[in-house]
Amino acid sequence: MKEKQKKPLVSKTLRPRQYNDKGITLIALVITIIVLLILAAVSIATLSGENGILNMASRASRETNKSSAKERIELEVMGSINDGMSLDVGKLNENLKKNIPELKHEGKSLDDNPIEKLPTIVELDGFTFEIDEDGNVTILEGITLSKKSVELQIITNGSEKKNEEETITATLTGISGSITWTTTGDDAIKLEQLEGGKSVKITAKSEGSETITATCSGKTAECKVTVKNVTAVKNINLDPKEKTINEGEEFTIEATTDGTEKIKWEQTSGDAKIIITPEGEGNKKCKIVAQKEGTAEVAATAAYGESKKCTITVKSPYIDNSYVQYDVEYTDVYTETKYTKNTGWRLLTDLSKHEEQGTYTGGIEIISTGIPAKLYYYYSDVSKASWTGTPEQRKKFVQDYYSYNNSEENNNIYAAAGLLNNFEKIIFKSTLTTGSGNVFENSDTHNYGGYIEIKNKGKIIEANDKTTGEKLFKTDVKNGEVTGIRSVHLGDIKGENNEDTNTTAITKEDDKKPGLFKLNDYTPDAHTTSRYYWLASPNPSSSYYLRYVSSYGYINSYDNHGSLGVRPVVSISNVKLKLNGHVWEFVK
Repeated sequence: MKEKQKKPLVSKTLRPRQYNDKGITLIALVITIIVLLILAAVSIATLSGENGILNMASRASRETNKSSAKERIELEVMGSINDGMSLDVGKLNENLKKNIPELKHEGKSLDDNPIEKLPTIVELDGFTFEIDEDGNVTILEGITLSKKSVELQIITNGSEKKNEEETITATLTGISGSITWTTTGDDAIKLEQLEGGKSVKITAKSEGSETITATCSGKTAECKVTVKNVTAVKNINLDPKEKTINEGEEFTIEATTDGTEKIKWEQTSGDAKIIITPEGEGNKKCKIVAQKEGTAEVAATAAYGESKKCTITVKSPYIDNSYVQYDVEYTDVYTETKYTKNTGWRLLTDLSKHEEQGTYTGGIEIISTGIPAKLYYYYSDVSKASWTGTPEQRKKFVQDYYSYNNSEENNNIYAAAGLLNNFEKIIFKSTLTTGSGNVFENSDTHNYGGYIEIKNKGKIIEANDKTTGEKLFKTDVKNGEVTGIRSVHLGDIKGENNEDTNTTAITKEDDKKPGLFKLNDYTPDAHTTSRYYWLASPNPSSSYYLRYVSSYGYINSYDNHGSLGVRPVVSISNVKLKLNGHVWEFVK
């Protein structure tokens, strides 16, 4: 009999299910997802949180850009410090326009809205900066205003009045929110908030002063407003009415008016690039800095329509590529042209073969472009002068240059040998006035020099009994050494010979091909004084010992006395030069 199979005590349905080792439970899956979400949240927070990587990178980039913008402005500010170690607003405008053209001043380009006074606010690369009178550049955060101070006028013209207006705009940096505008009173000005709330219009009401405050997110900024009562200008006279200057030079227009209101200056026409900076009480002066050649008209305009213009011609100071950047600047004693370190010196050494390559290494001689000084030569006293030729110098001079006779004791030989060898010892003790008054001819000036203004490395050198030719005209150069200074002589004149009639290289043949010694704007009849400059060596074929070039370009003799111009020739050894435009620059 077949045995019955016993039933299991536990039903199959109640038996534990057999799982695969690779499987996961629902709980484990949930836990895994939660962990992944947490990790994702941490990662996102790490990347994009307040202190996340992305925000930190963004802030670092912003700080770098901010610092870079600040450094660019500071560099131009440093380059705008004048000889008196103060910040020159005109030069600052010039440097910022040239090197940071994208910079804004009160929301406009410097062409449309040049800086007139300091402190002022400028914008660059999305950042706002303040430039103060001492040349400090400060980054402005929070809320800033387009102007820190405003002067408004109430202009009276008989029974009629004009109340000036001004718009002030707020800029928010690093904050957001609405802006609240308040004022310390409502007597001097009327305050009107414009659409959007970031700007207000200020209208003059009565003479006085008030302070406007803009507030946002706990940050504030202020602007002081001054209102003055003035009388209308009905007549304007300008001096000068026309002016010709070189690129890089500057001059001042003065306005004479019959009223006290502030004059407005602007360039109304022309292709010349100039910088206009109003100056003085009521803007009665205007400083003009020439940047690029062309013509321009600058108008001085009053509120009721009176306007006068000054016509300006800007010329390029460069004739060719023979200019050398030598840091001695001066005012020509005849033409009153102001020569800079880029325009005041030219090569006697011919580097035309090196122009294509643009570099040169070796020794050079340079000569002043204009006439920086005068020497009152006095024949009978010259043997006693500080710069007179020594016996050895006179002997060599007669041997090398002069065959007419061998009189080394002739006073002109003393002078000619001295000018050739001892120019550095000449004492320049007189300060000359401009115009015809710069002739100095008395016993106190016998064989002494004088000049209007000379700067060595940007410093004005005062004329006194200790000021020598070396102090005036010798300066440091990169990778080179000044080895000597002398006066220009006939041997420097380029041509087939050195005869009296050889004026080709001296006079201006035409506008396109002037000689090396061409004098810019050199008009013989401009003054009543004679115009000569020294030639230290005589013409070898002549019986005269000292030579000069007259105002009409002829080489003439001179052997008595007179107040004559001097043009130094500087010898420099072991230099490295690089041609930059028309100017050779010293490089290391």
